[in-house]
Amino acid sequence: LLDGSLCDRIWHLGLKDPDDAIGGTAQPKVCNSVMYGGRGLFSEGAKPPPLEYKRDTAYGQDGFITETQSEEMWGSKSPGAEYIMEVSLDEGWIRDEFCGDGRLRRLDEVLPQWMSEGRCTQELVQRKDGTWELRGDHRTAYVGLNDPDRNPAAMANDALFGQMCGNDERYAELDPRCNSLVMVPCARASPEDATKVEFSAIFFYPRRGWRWQGRQELTVGYWWELNEYKG
Repeated sequence: LLDGSLCDRIWHLGLKDPDDAIGGTAQPKVCNSVMYGGRGLFSEGAKPPPLEYKRDTAYGQDGFITETQSEEMWGSKSPGAEYIMEVSLDEGWIRDEFCGDGRLRRLDEVLPQWMSEGRCTQELVQRKDGTWELRGDHRTAYVGLNDPDRNPAAMANDALFGQMCGNDERYAELDPRCNSLVMVPCARASPEDATKVEFSAIFFYPRRGWRWQGRQELTVGYWWELNEYKG
């Protein structure tokens, strides 16, 4: 884990960023969570590889759901609600499977060209702060597969869950210190036209600068509201 002093010392090295360095090959294991009841994801003293948060194709249209469906599932706490994943471009990093072999790239390195060439199948809007937002319902949200063997990423808990809201300033400060994984959107060729690109999946990457010694539970920031989900 990262203590405060170590966090402060390596913040300028990209602590908040995902790590794509060679060596993250130790597949994590699903065991009983030490933080909460139920399951958790664990490393055995080595950095894990990027893990795709896979979708359950039994929901919606091939696993993708609309904003209305997402709100209805949350409101009724129906099965699968706690596994809903919304694709976000907020952090500015992407996994590029459209032009490359899945290496990490900064969004601002590739998106301007893709947009100028008319390759994006989804609606993207640039905010005043320069970050990008996905809008609309076209393959931007999906239900994760609740299967520890086929989708171990879905077993990762949030170390800050239940302690504070995701929109709390403290959450943004503590997430890099408490959660060892980082969410990264994936750019892939559209299934309808391979010359077009879409952002339709999320990967969990090991956090840059994290210490991987010893067995530890792998966690990721979901940025939920404090009382948004109660199972």
